[in-house]
Amino acid sequence: MPSERITNVSFPATGAADTSYKEIAELLHHSAAHCLRLLVKSGLLSSNDAESCLEEYTQTLSPDSPSSEFIAFLATRLAHESSDTMEQEIGRIQKCLREQLGSVPHYWNFGHLRNGGAAFFNNHPDLQPICNWLDVSVLANSDFSVLQLASINPLSVLIASAWLKHLISKDPANEVPFIFTFMVDVPTWNSLSSHHFKS
Repeated sequence: MPSERITNVSFPATGAADTSYKEIAELLHHSAAHCLRLLVKSGLLSSNDAESCLEEYTQTLSPDSPSSEFIAFLATRLAHESSDTMEQEIGRIQKCLREQLGSVPHYWNFGHLRNGGAAFFNNHPDLQPICNWLDVSVLANSDFSVLQLASINPLSVLIASAWLKHLISKDPANEVPFIFTFMVDVPTWNSLSSHHFKS
């Protein structure tokens, strides 16, 4: 299986039509586990908290689940244990992850982002479920030589970038795009998701 170079999280070599939900659940589990390792290393979580969180998250994974976004899951869990809001917890988690990942991906915190996935997915319909599974939005672009991906979860957006690039490059007729990855705040993510995932 290929893997994303920064996180070393493996992803299926196939497109959505040839990928089982079991493979997706394994990918989400490994991504969450890597995220938790980074958060333990940063001091945000204890090893015991991380272990119980991963077990609880894995039990929620289901093809019928409306979202399997791990950072949102973790932030909700942490907010129940503190006086902070889910949004504040997500900000804290993002800060810790960016410190551990070396400020990758870039944090977009200015200006409006427009969802632009429709035209891209018309050309590559097999790639939309991948973005759906990872809760990653494709942003508006005038052409497909450059793609911009955004999520609240830096690991998800890095994995999506590697997986999309891998699949697009398998067809020699395709132009492999430059892919820029962004982490966004909760209001931006909610806005992008409401447009992206309703299609």
